[in-house]
Amino acid sequence: MEPTWRKKYDTAQPERLEKMRYVELAYRQGERQHWHAHEQGQLIFTLKGVVRVLTERHIWTLAPRRALWLPGGMPHELHAINDVTMHNIYLFPPLTRDFWYDDVALQVTPLLYELIKSWHQAQQAAELNRVEMSTTLLLDELRRCPRATVCMVPLPRDRRVLSVCDTLLGEPENNDTLENWGNRVGASARTLARLFRDETGMGFSQWRQQLRLAEAVTHLAQGRPINLLANSLGYQSPSAFIAMFKKTLGETPRRYLSC
Repeated sequence: MEPTWRKKYDTAQPERLEKMRYVELAYRQGERQHWHAHEQGQLIFTLKGVVRVLTERHIWTLAPRRALWLPGGMPHELHAINDVTMHNIYLFPPLTRDFWYDDVALQVTPLLYELIKSWHQAQQAAELNRVEMSTTLLLDELRRCPRATVCMVPLPRDRRVLSVCDTLLGEPENNDTLENWGNRVGASARTLARLFRDETGMGFSQWRQQLRLAEAVTHLAQGRPINLLANSLGYQSPSAFIAMFKKTLGETPRRYLSC
């Protein structure tokens, strides 16, 4: 079913050349935007809720206050894990040439957030001088944004590794060894270990942990208790799960998912 997402604001003004465009979107839990691409570079910034964004090489799980930069022309798909509200900033060519050529997760600074609001207010009020000044400041702050620590699962291209990953995406609790997987896909454990490193930049165990972490964020966003989640993912106690979560993402689950 096509998503019934709502556009709250769309400040595009086609009668004059635009540098940026702003859209605020709201999705209900379970809704999605299927694979598509934009000519413009796009900054997806979550205000509320958790959203999963798929590109051809990555699966990103974005909690509030995190953003994802997508260069123009990059196909992507979006899944709303729970009720989601987010900013979308579109940068028109040639501005996008000053930014990243790959998908990149960014930590939204308080200054960037305020500049986005100020720029949008100026657009709504048609205050062109203020729009120009806000645009310059916003773009400068965007360039300075630090990378965010988010749940990112890299995707391989090799068919054997991809077969393993596809299965684990549906069975994140699966504890089979590389030897077991090798027997299924027709490769030795050593070959699979090398391919995982070459194709994803991670060892097999690290990749599986990243996948489980992404699953944990989605379940927590949907209200699943930590003790049940920790047990289902193979952790001996909720405290062990929380310690792993904080070590990897820098915050406890409650703080990480707070708006």
